[in-house]
Amino acid sequence: MNYSTASVMSKMKNEAIINRYQYTANAFPIIMILIFIFLYKTYGKCLHLLFRRMQYPMVARRRIIDGLWCNGFAIGSMLYLKYLVPESLNTACLSQKPRYLELGFILHKSFYLHRSIIEIFNQGTWIQGWTNLLFCLIIHGSSEQKWFDVVTKLLFYKASVTAIINICRVLLTVKIIKYRVLFVKILLGFYSINWIYLHTVIVPDFQWWNAYGLKNDWFTFICMWIWFFFEFLNEINNIRITYRNSSQWMEAYLFPPPTEEMIELNNICKKLREPSNNKHPQSSDSKKVADLWQTISCAMLMKKKVKRLREAKMNSQSSDDNTN
Repeated sequence: MNYSTASVMSKMKNEAIINRYQYTANAFPIIMILIFIFLYKTYGKCLHLLFRRMQYPMVARRRIIDGLWCNGFAIGSMLYLKYLVPESLNTACLSQKPRYLELGFILHKSFYLHRSIIEIFNQGTWIQGWTNLLFCLIIHGSSEQKWFDVVTKLLFYKASVTAIINICRVLLTVKIIKYRVLFVKILLGFYSINWIYLHTVIVPDFQWWNAYGLKNDWFTFICMWIWFFFEFLNEINNIRITYRNSSQWMEAYLFPPPTEEMIELNNICKKLREPSNNKHPQSSDSKKVADLWQTISCAMLMKKKVKRLREAKMNSQSSDDNTN
Protein backbone atom coordinates (compact mmCIF):
# COMPACT_ATOMS: atom_id res chain seq x y z
CA MET A 1 0.00 0.00 0.00
CA ASN A 2 2.77 2.39 0.92
CA TYR A 3 4.64 1.45 -2.22
CA SER A 4 1.65 2.20 -4.45
CA THR A 5 1.04 5.52 -2.70
CA ALA A 6 4.67 6.53 -3.14
CA SER A 7 4.61 5.59 -6.80
CA VAL A 8 1.41 7.61 -7.35
CA MET A 9 2.93 10.63 -5.58
CA SER A 10 6.12 10.32 -7.62
CA LYS A 11 4.11 10.09 -10.84
CA MET A 12 2.06 13.16 -9.92
CA LYS A 13 5.24 15.07 -9.09
CA ASN A 14 6.85 14.16 -12.40
CA GLU A 15 3.71 15.11 -14.32
CA ALA A 16 3.69 18.47 -12.52
CA ILE A 17 7.29 19.05 -13.58
CA ILE A 18 6.52 18.23 -17.22
CA ASN A 19 3.39 20.38 -17.21
CA ARG A 20 5.36 23.28 -15.76
CA TYR A 21 7.99 22.86 -18.46
CA GLN A 22 5.36 22.74 -21.21
CA TYR A 23 3.61 25.85 -19.87
CA THR A 24 6.88 27.79 -19.71
CA ALA A 25 8.06 26.61 -23.11
CA ASN A 26 4.80 27.69 -24.70
CA ALA A 27 4.81 31.13 -23.06
CA PHE A 28 6.04 33.81 -25.43
CA PRO A 29 8.58 36.03 -23.63
CA ILE A 30 7.65 39.62 -24.57
CA ILE A 31 9.58 41.05 -21.61
CA MET A 32 12.67 39.04 -22.55
CA ILE A 33 12.52 40.41 -26.11
CA LEU A 34 12.41 43.98 -24.75
CA ILE A 35 15.41 43.15 -22.56
CA PHE A 36 17.25 41.81 -25.63
CA ILE A 37 16.52 45.04 -27.54
CA PHE A 38 17.76 47.18 -24.64
CA LEU A 39 20.92 45.10 -24.20
CA TYR A 40 21.66 45.14 -27.94
CA LYS A 41 21.28 48.93 -28.13
CA THR A 42 23.52 49.51 -25.10
CA TYR A 43 26.09 46.98 -26.29
CA GLY A 44 26.12 48.50 -29.79
CA LYS A 45 26.64 52.08 -28.56
CA CYS A 46 29.49 51.09 -26.22
CA LEU A 47 31.35 49.15 -28.92
CA HIS A 48 30.71 51.88 -31.51
CA LEU A 49 32.54 54.34 -29.26
CA LEU A 50 35.38 51.88 -28.70
CA PHE A 51 35.90 51.02 -32.37
CA ARG A 52 35.55 54.66 -33.40
CA ARG A 53 38.51 55.49 -31.17
CA MET A 54 40.36 52.61 -32.82
CA GLN A 55 39.60 54.34 -36.18
CA TYR A 56 37.48 51.56 -37.69
CA PRO A 57 35.12 52.72 -40.46
CA MET A 58 31.40 52.62 -39.85
CA VAL A 59 30.67 49.55 -41.99
CA ALA A 60 33.44 47.57 -40.28
CA ARG A 61 32.15 48.64 -36.86
CA ARG A 62 28.67 47.41 -37.67
CA ARG A 63 29.97 44.07 -38.95
CA ILE A 64 32.17 43.42 -35.92
CA ILE A 65 29.46 44.41 -33.43
CA ASP A 66 26.84 42.23 -35.08
CA GLY A 67 29.25 39.31 -35.45
CA LEU A 68 30.36 39.42 -31.82
CA TRP A 69 26.76 39.61 -30.60
CA CYS A 70 25.67 36.53 -32.58
CA ASN A 71 28.88 34.71 -31.75
CA GLY A 72 28.51 35.26 -28.02
CA PHE A 73 24.98 33.88 -27.97
CA ALA A 74 25.84 30.93 -30.25
CA ILE A 75 28.79 29.82 -28.11
CA GLY A 76 26.73 30.25 -24.93
CA SER A 77 23.91 28.23 -26.51
CA MET A 78 26.27 25.38 -27.40
CA LEU A 79 27.66 25.26 -23.84
CA TYR A 80 24.16 25.37 -22.38
CA LEU A 81 22.84 22.59 -24.63
CA LYS A 82 25.90 20.45 -23.98
CA TYR A 83 26.14 20.68 -20.19
CA LEU A 84 22.85 21.99 -18.74
CA VAL A 85 20.09 20.37 -20.81
CA PRO A 86 18.86 16.86 -19.89
CA GLU A 87 19.40 14.14 -22.44
CA SER A 88 15.67 13.52 -22.88
CA LEU A 89 12.36 14.76 -21.57
CA ASN A 90 11.61 11.80 -19.37
CA THR A 91 10.73 12.35 -15.75
CA ALA A 92 14.07 11.23 -14.33
CA CYS A 93 16.18 13.58 -16.45
CA LEU A 94 13.77 16.50 -16.32
CA SER A 95 13.51 16.48 -12.53
CA GLN A 96 17.24 17.21 -12.26
CA LYS A 97 17.45 20.51 -14.21
CA PRO A 98 13.99 21.97 -14.84
CA ARG A 99 14.99 25.60 -14.22
CA TYR A 100 17.74 25.66 -16.83
CA LEU A 101 15.43 24.03 -19.37
CA GLU A 102 12.75 26.69 -19.00
CA LEU A 103 15.19 29.59 -19.08
CA GLY A 104 17.05 28.14 -22.05
CA PHE A 105 14.00 27.84 -24.28
CA ILE A 106 12.90 31.37 -23.37
CA LEU A 107 16.34 32.78 -24.27
CA HIS A 108 16.46 30.90 -27.57
CA LYS A 109 13.02 32.09 -28.64
CA SER A 110 13.85 35.68 -27.65
CA PHE A 111 17.17 35.70 -29.47
CA TYR A 112 15.90 34.35 -32.79
CA LEU A 113 12.85 36.62 -32.73
CA HIS A 114 15.10 39.61 -31.97
CA ARG A 115 17.44 38.60 -34.83
CA SER A 116 14.51 38.39 -37.24
CA ILE A 117 13.44 41.94 -36.27
CA ILE A 118 16.97 43.30 -36.82
CA GLU A 119 17.47 41.51 -40.14
CA ILE A 120 14.10 42.51 -41.57
CA PHE A 121 13.87 46.13 -40.42
CA ASN A 122 17.53 47.21 -39.97
CA GLN A 123 19.60 45.18 -42.40
CA GLY A 124 16.99 44.57 -45.10
CA THR A 125 17.81 40.85 -45.42
CA TRP A 126 14.24 39.62 -45.71
CA ILE A 127 14.99 35.98 -46.44
CA GLN A 128 17.31 35.57 -43.45
CA GLY A 129 14.89 37.47 -41.22
CA TRP A 130 11.91 35.28 -42.12
CA THR A 131 14.11 32.20 -41.70
CA ASN A 132 14.92 33.17 -38.11
CA LEU A 133 11.27 34.01 -37.44
CA LEU A 134 10.16 30.57 -38.62
CA PHE A 135 12.90 28.96 -36.54
CA CYS A 136 11.60 30.86 -33.52
CA LEU A 137 8.11 29.43 -34.16
CA ILE A 138 9.61 25.93 -34.39
CA ILE A 139 11.26 26.37 -30.99
CA HIS A 140 7.99 27.75 -29.64
CA GLY A 141 6.24 24.49 -30.52
CA SER A 142 9.01 22.29 -29.13
CA SER A 143 7.26 21.17 -25.93
CA GLU A 144 6.19 17.87 -27.51
CA GLN A 145 7.93 15.12 -25.57
CA LYS A 146 8.23 12.81 -28.57
CA TRP A 147 10.67 15.05 -30.47
CA PHE A 148 12.47 16.90 -27.68
CA ASP A 149 15.75 15.08 -28.44
CA VAL A 150 15.71 16.21 -32.05
CA VAL A 151 14.94 19.82 -31.07
CA THR A 152 17.97 19.98 -28.80
CA LYS A 153 20.16 18.57 -31.58
CA LEU A 154 18.71 21.09 -34.01
CA LEU A 155 19.42 23.96 -31.62
CA PHE A 156 22.98 22.74 -31.04
CA TYR A 157 23.92 22.41 -34.71
CA LYS A 158 22.12 25.65 -35.58
CA ALA A 159 24.20 27.42 -32.90
CA SER A 160 27.40 25.85 -34.25
CA VAL A 161 26.59 27.04 -37.79
CA THR A 162 25.89 30.55 -36.45
CA ALA A 163 29.13 30.59 -34.46
CA ILE A 164 31.31 29.49 -37.39
CA ILE A 165 29.85 31.97 -39.89
CA ASN A 166 30.13 34.90 -37.46
CA ILE A 167 33.72 34.02 -36.54
CA CYS A 168 34.46 34.19 -40.28
CA ARG A 169 32.81 37.62 -40.50
CA VAL A 170 34.77 39.04 -37.58
CA LEU A 171 38.08 37.61 -38.85
CA LEU A 172 37.52 39.01 -42.34
CA THR A 173 36.67 42.45 -40.97
CA VAL A 174 39.55 42.78 -38.48
CA LYS A 175 42.56 43.66 -40.63
CA ILE A 176 45.29 43.26 -38.00
CA ILE A 177 45.13 39.44 -37.78
CA LYS A 178 47.76 37.61 -39.84
CA TYR A 179 46.68 34.73 -42.09
CA ARG A 180 43.05 35.70 -41.51
CA VAL A 181 42.06 34.79 -45.08
CA LEU A 182 43.45 31.28 -44.61
CA PHE A 183 41.57 30.88 -41.32
CA VAL A 184 38.37 32.09 -42.94
CA LYS A 185 38.70 29.57 -45.80
CA ILE A 186 39.24 26.69 -43.35
CA LEU A 187 36.26 27.76 -41.22
CA LEU A 188 34.08 28.08 -44.31
CA GLY A 189 34.91 24.47 -45.11
CA PHE A 190 33.77 23.40 -41.62
CA TYR A 191 30.68 25.57 -42.04
CA SER A 192 29.73 23.83 -45.29
CA ILE A 193 30.12 20.36 -43.72
CA ASN A 194 28.10 21.38 -40.66
CA TRP A 195 25.38 23.02 -42.77
CA ILE A 196 25.02 19.93 -44.97
CA TYR A 197 24.86 17.64 -41.91
CA LEU A 198 22.24 19.86 -40.26
CA HIS A 199 19.93 19.95 -43.26
CA THR A 200 20.36 16.36 -44.45
CA VAL A 201 20.55 14.42 -41.18
CA ILE A 202 18.99 16.42 -38.34
CA VAL A 203 16.16 18.17 -40.17
CA PRO A 204 14.73 15.05 -41.90
CA ASP A 205 13.98 13.60 -38.46
CA PHE A 206 11.25 16.24 -38.35
CA GLN A 207 10.02 16.21 -41.88
CA TRP A 208 10.25 13.09 -43.96
CA TRP A 209 9.94 10.20 -41.54
CA ASN A 210 7.70 11.67 -38.78
CA ALA A 211 9.50 9.35 -36.38
CA TYR A 212 8.94 11.63 -33.40
CA GLY A 213 5.22 12.21 -33.63
CA LEU A 214 5.46 15.51 -35.47
CA LYS A 215 2.34 14.70 -37.49
CA ASN A 216 0.30 15.53 -34.38
CA ASP A 217 1.51 19.16 -34.50
CA TRP A 218 0.62 20.40 -37.97
CA PHE A 219 1.51 24.05 -37.32
CA THR A 220 5.10 23.23 -36.35
CA PHE A 221 5.29 20.70 -39.17
CA ILE A 222 4.32 23.35 -41.77
CA CYS A 223 6.68 25.91 -40.22
CA MET A 224 9.45 23.35 -40.42
CA TRP A 225 8.90 22.77 -44.14
CA ILE A 226 8.77 26.52 -44.87
CA TRP A 227 11.90 27.11 -42.78
CA PHE A 228 13.66 24.32 -44.64
CA PHE A 229 12.72 25.95 -47.97
CA PHE A 230 13.86 29.42 -46.82
CA GLU A 231 17.19 28.01 -45.61
CA PHE A 232 17.93 26.60 -49.07
CA LEU A 233 16.66 29.76 -50.76
CA ASN A 234 18.93 31.92 -48.60
CA GLU A 235 21.93 29.72 -49.32
CA ILE A 236 21.24 29.78 -53.08
CA ASN A 237 20.92 33.57 -52.92
CA ASN A 238 24.29 33.86 -51.14
CA ILE A 239 25.93 31.62 -53.74
CA ARG A 240 24.40 33.71 -56.55
CA ILE A 241 25.77 36.93 -55.04
CA THR A 242 29.16 35.25 -54.60
CA TYR A 243 29.21 34.15 -58.24
CA ARG A 244 28.45 37.70 -59.40
CA ASN A 245 31.33 39.07 -57.28
CA SER A 246 33.96 36.43 -57.91
CA SER A 247 36.85 38.84 -57.27
CA GLN A 248 35.72 39.32 -53.65
CA TRP A 249 33.80 36.12 -53.14
CA MET A 250 34.38 35.74 -49.39
CA GLU A 251 33.05 39.19 -48.56
CA ALA A 252 30.12 38.75 -50.95
CA TYR A 253 29.20 35.41 -49.35
CA LEU A 254 29.65 36.40 -45.72
CA PHE A 255 28.04 39.84 -45.74
CA PRO A 256 24.63 40.78 -47.13
CA PRO A 257 24.54 43.42 -49.88
CA PRO A 258 24.17 46.96 -48.49
CA THR A 259 20.70 48.48 -48.36
CA GLU A 260 19.76 51.83 -49.88
CA GLU A 261 19.92 53.45 -46.44
CA MET A 262 23.47 52.16 -45.90
CA ILE A 263 24.55 53.41 -49.34
CA GLU A 264 23.04 56.82 -48.63
CA LEU A 265 24.69 56.92 -45.21
CA ASN A 266 28.08 56.05 -46.72
CA ASN A 267 27.66 58.81 -49.32
CA ILE A 268 26.87 61.32 -46.58
CA CYS A 269 29.96 60.23 -44.64
CA LYS A 270 32.10 60.61 -47.77
CA LYS A 271 30.73 64.10 -48.39
CA LEU A 272 31.49 65.03 -44.80
CA ARG A 273 35.03 63.67 -45.10
CA GLU A 274 35.78 65.50 -48.36
CA PRO A 275 35.54 69.06 -46.89
CA SER A 276 37.69 68.00 -43.96
CA ASN A 277 40.29 66.60 -46.37
CA ASN A 278 40.15 69.70 -48.56
CA LYS A 279 40.32 71.91 -45.53
CA HIS A 280 43.94 71.05 -44.79
CA PRO A 281 45.30 71.97 -48.25
CA GLN A 282 43.37 75.24 -48.19
CA SER A 283 44.70 76.13 -44.78
CA SER A 284 48.24 75.19 -45.81
CA ASP A 285 47.93 77.24 -49.03
CA SER A 286 46.63 80.25 -47.15
CA LYS A 287 49.47 79.89 -44.67
CA LYS A 288 51.97 79.81 -47.50
CA VAL A 289 50.41 82.92 -49.07
CA ALA A 290 50.53 84.69 -45.72
CA ASP A 291 54.19 83.77 -45.23
CA LEU A 292 55.02 84.92 -48.75
CA TRP A 293 53.19 88.20 -48.26
CA GLN A 294 54.98 88.74 -44.96
CA THR A 295 58.34 88.06 -46.65
CA ILE A 296 57.56 90.48 -49.44
CA SER A 297 56.47 93.12 -46.94
CA CYS A 298 59.67 92.68 -44.95
CA ALA A 299 61.71 92.92 -48.15
CA MET A 300 59.93 96.13 -49.18
CA LEU A 301 60.50 97.65 -45.75
CA MET A 302 64.16 96.70 -45.83
CA LYS A 303 64.48 98.16 -49.32
CA LYS A 304 62.91 101.42 -48.17
CA LYS A 305 65.20 101.60 -45.14
CA VAL A 306 68.28 100.93 -47.31
CA LYS A 307 67.13 103.63 -49.74
CA ARG A 308 66.66 106.10 -46.90
CA LEU A 309 70.10 105.31 -45.50
CA ARG A 310 71.67 105.82 -48.94
CA GLU A 311 69.87 109.14 -49.40
CA ALA A 312 70.92 110.27 -45.94
CA LYS A 313 74.52 109.27 -46.65
CA MET A 314 74.52 111.05 -50.01
CA ASN A 315 73.04 114.18 -48.43
CA SER A 316 75.70 114.17 -45.73
CA GLN A 317 78.48 113.81 -48.31
CA SER A 318 77.11 116.65 -50.44
CA SER A 319 76.85 118.93 -47.41
CA ASP A 320 80.46 118.17 -46.50
CA ASP A 321 81.60 119.05 -50.02
CA ASN A 322 79.75 122.36 -49.93
CA THR A 323 81.37 123.33 -46.68
CA ASN A 324 84.77 122.59 -48.07
